[in-house]
Amino acid sequence: MNRKEIKKKYNNIIDELVPNVLEKVLEKCEIVENKEFEMESNVNLKENKIYKYRYIMAFVTIFLICLFGVIGYNKYNVDSVISLDVNPSITIKTNNSGKVINAKALNKEGDKILKETKLNSEKIEIAVNELINIMIKNGYIDEYKNSVLLSVNNKDNFKGEELKEKLSKKIDKTLKDNYIDGAILSQICDSEDKEINKIAKDKNLSVGKVKLILEILNEGLKNNNNELITFEELASLSINELNTIANTKKIDLNKISSTGTPSSKSYIGEEKAKEIAISHSKINNNNIKSFKVNFDLEKGNFIYEVSFISSNIEYEYEIDAKTGKILEVEKESEDDEEKNKDEIINEEKSDKIEEIKRSYEPKIEELENKEKVIDEKEESLEREKKKIEAEEKDLEAKKRNAKTEKEKELIEKKLEENEKKQKQLEAEENNLDKEEEKIEAEIKKLKKDLKNAINSIK
Repeated sequence: MNRKEIKKKYNNIIDELVPNVLEKVLEKCEIVENKEFEMESNVNLKENKIYKYRYIMAFVTIFLICLFGVIGYNKYNVDSVISLDVNPSITIKTNNSGKVINAKALNKEGDKILKETKLNSEKIEIAVNELINIMIKNGYIDEYKNSVLLSVNNKDNFKGEELKEKLSKKIDKTLKDNYIDGAILSQICDSEDKEINKIAKDKNLSVGKVKLILEILNEGLKNNNNELITFEELASLSINELNTIANTKKIDLNKISSTGTPSSKSYIGEEKAKEIAISHSKINNNNIKSFKVNFDLEKGNFIYEVSFISSNIEYEYEIDAKTGKILEVEKESEDDEEKNKDEIINEEKSDKIEEIKRSYEPKIEELENKEKVIDEKEESLEREKKKIEAEEKDLEAKKRNAKTEKEKELIEKKLEENEKKQKQLEAEENNLDKEEEKIEAEIKKLKKDLKNAINSIK
């Protein structure tokens, strides 16, 4: 749109807002001859005033449109995204004034919480306080499950940090008001992190929980069986359980602030686990040595691994950390253990031998294949030589029976050609023999090296 079109459109808007009634006014005026000039002057004055008022009204209209536009933008533009994770997971969006625009549940527990409240237009501090109180009322937070994960995303890092600190203190106060010693994890999330956002979307988890799980897995987390713990195992756990893992395994969550200690009251404890194992084994406590108890995660469940030795027999128990149920029992004598160690050593040696064989055998096989190709070529040359020899015998017979000199000359010429072919074939055969000898030497050396390598392990 060019300048003239803009001006024309602007004048049309003004005409619509303030209609021109000058002609109707003039129709009702009586024009007196000797006052004609004065009348024109008055008309011009009135017309100027009308235009003046039209421009003022247009300006006021435009100002009001801009004003309400700015107010609407500030009210509905997303400034911060806050996530609360306990087991209920809820994401809250706020505007520049720190008021709630939208709250979304990411699981059925979160949906249950949001059905009990209306957060729109509430200040974020009030909204968070209300959500924590509802979670406490519904039993999602108590002395047994006291961990809360707070995640804040704001393009302005300073503002994000400020909001994180303010909301962390608010959550801590709300928990203390309900006589709960909380364990609060808080972090800043980056909305531009495509990897975390994709995982969160695919797994239907909050960005904050995904980031916490990745922080834990970043340490190469393994269970007591030396097996890597997977993302799927951790995704199903509550925040208190994830916090317990980080605390038990002494994982450094360097990008996540942490206050308080996760509650372990849901678990039977190490002493109770020892008591259950001893009771089941029916062994006198005085005859037990080398007692060990480990708290661990296996296939998404928390367990106590209890092991001890009595009368040269090693006992190993896996006990459910929450119920105290015995999941698995193993017994092994120390003699069996030594035998097993020998078997393990022999197995390790066999594995090394197989590995060495795998490194040598392809080279040997490649050389043997070359040797086969040479043998085939030599056989082909031998057949060609026999063919030429048979032809020579035939030519010699024809030469003896030749009746003319010219016929003899042609036969002799053919015999000379055959002799040249014979020499070429012999030269090729010699080259192949040399190549074959070289390959055989290489194969012999590789087999000797392989044998020495295997003997060094045995």
